[in-house]
Formats: sequence, C-alpha cells, structure tokens
Amino acid sequence: MLVEVGGQQVRNAYRQLATQYEPPFASSAPLFQNLKDLPETTLRLPETVEMTAAGRRATSTLNVTNGDAYARLARMRVEWDQPEGDTPYVMFSDNFIDFLPNESASIGLDFLLPKENTGNMSGTLVVEGPNIETQRIPINLVGSQK
Repeated sequence: MLVEVGGQQVRNAYRQLATQYEPPFASSAPLFQNLKDLPETTLRLPETVEMTAAGRRATSTLNVTNGDAYARLARMRVEWDQPEGDTPYVMFSDNFIDFLPNESASIGLDFLLPKENTGNMSGTLVVEGPNIETQRIPINLVGSQK
C-alpha cells in the first residue's frame, strides 16, 4: 500500500507503526497465567454490615475502596450461621468487579428473607478475588417484629 503524507510517500505505514509499537500489556503467556501474576491488593471495607428487616426484605450498602494495585474480579458471597432453608437470598447490585488503583464503589445488598419475623440472623460476607486478599465481614440482620 502506498500512502502520501505531506508530499512524501510512505509504504505500508500501518505495518511499520504496528511493528514499532508493542503495547505494554502484550504477553505471550496464557491469559490465566497473567491473572495469577497480578500484584496482590487489599480492598478497604467496613468492619461489619448491619441492617434491619422491614417485612421480608432488608437492604444495605457496602462501600469498597481498592488499594494501590489493579484488583481483578472482586466477588462477594454470604455464608449464614443458620440452617440453609432459613437463610435469606442475597442479591448484589454488582459482583465480579474490576477496580483500578484507589477506585471506590458502593455495592447495594438486597436480602430477601424466607418469611417475616425471622428474628435476628448472623453470617459472614466473604470478599475475594484472584489477586485480592480474602476478607470476612460479620453480618448482623435484625429481624422485623410484629
């Protein structure tokens, strides 16, 4: 291909530029190896998650701030102290999140209770990821009263 730029003819301009520039993220290693090689980071999270149920529902917001390194696929799950049939279903406004260094986000937590008047419930919110230090945060849910 012949391109004219400012009165000069340049042959294969795109190919020449492409061979001179190699993006910093280019790698011959497999993708999952690159994920394992990411520097570890820590998310700043609240010490506890506290909420009060209204009927069969409870809501809360989790404020998350990343540390100084890129955080890949931060994910959340809840482990309850009660038997499985008596535990709330939890929906997160976002999950499997990437955070840039020092980036913050607010994640909505929506708890759907199996029945009204469940009493108090407790559990643990687990936040983890491939290069994120796993953190366990206590959850205290105060049931609605008649």
